Amino acid sequence: MFLSDGVSQVSEEFMAAWQARKEQAGFRAWGISLRQAPSPVMTALCDNVRGIEDLADPGEVADMFRAI
Repeated sequence: MFLSDGVSQVSEEFMAAWQARKEQAGFRAWGISLRQAPSPVMTALCDNVRGIEDLADPGEVADMFRAI
């Protein structure tokens, strides 16, 4: 799980290594973008990305847990 404020950057080397490990291990990654639209980096790193304005709001958090 990646949690970001929307200001995320990773190197091309990290991105390639992450994708290779993800494929090799067969796992999925989730992303949560806080108070921002998900960045292109998070969208590329994660299989499912959710935007949340308020982690204390049960309605917003419930959507994420339903999807998991």
